[in-house]
Amino acid sequence: MEALLLKIRNDLRGHRQALTTQQNREWRNLLILIFTIPVGLLMIFPFIKDWQSHNLLLIYLFSPVLYLQSLNKFFIGLPQKNILVLAFFLVLTALSTFTWFTNPDLTPVIFPLSGWGALTAIIIAWIMLAWIFERNLPQARRYSLTPHHPFLHIASGAFMGAGLALHALLVARFLPNFNLPLPALNTEKFVWLFGLFSGLIIPAEELFFRGKLFSLLFDEKAISLKKTILWISFLNLIVYLPALVYLSRNPGMLSFGVITFIYKFILSAVTVFIVYRWRNLYVGFAANLAFSILMIQPFYL
Repeated sequence: MEALLLKIRNDLRGHRQALTTQQNREWRNLLILIFTIPVGLLMIFPFIKDWQSHNLLLIYLFSPVLYLQSLNKFFIGLPQKNILVLAFFLVLTALSTFTWFTNPDLTPVIFPLSGWGALTAIIIAWIMLAWIFERNLPQARRYSLTPHHPFLHIASGAFMGAGLALHALLVARFLPNFNLPLPALNTEKFVWLFGLFSGLIIPAEELFFRGKLFSLLFDEKAISLKKTILWISFLNLIVYLPALVYLSRNPGMLSFGVITFIYKFILSAVTVFIVYRWRNLYVGFAANLAFSILMIQPFYL
């Protein structure tokens, strides 16, 4: 009997060690990914800054890269996994490319009122997400995707994100030598930004940072909540660092970008705590979407 118990104990110890090794390897690979791609984008910026479509690379960072990284565990156990991953990659890449070229500011415009074509990103991306979530409900629960009263949470999150963004815009108006315009895009450009963010960028960001990373750090590696919040919020800013450089056309916009980063860190910390407290990713999604839509507009005015 003692020999059997000893064998069970050794097996459990070996399993824990193997699991810890796997988690550490996954964490290391994610860190390499998060640092390598933004640094690469910053390094090539001087060579591509005059290209009309250089910002498309920023979209690719979220979709397909972060999208697929956040969804890879959803594919486990599904038949023809590799084919599904390839299909998701091709669809997300094509969708990101199409959405970028519907930008009404590009010349020539691909078709009249092209900005409305960005709504395609919402429809296709969320159909794909709903399909993959339905196929792996346990993983969806681990990513805090099955809360009660989701529409109420979306509304409260949007209110929180908009309030934080408006406060940031108010603070930014006191920057020296920078006359910040109030958000006032035309309808077509606003629809384009809404489709881009709600279909591609924000879902990828939330699933990756508040879904995958939170699950890995807090649930699996048992890192403290404080360190989890700091890690996720810091890495979230690293991913947006190329956008700060790519979108800042003058020193004033760079200063505004720094303020945006500060408030983005606050938003990330709050939404990570919400995921911890209520296991709810919808609040963070809505808050991030409202915040991003309002804060990105001055870069396009």
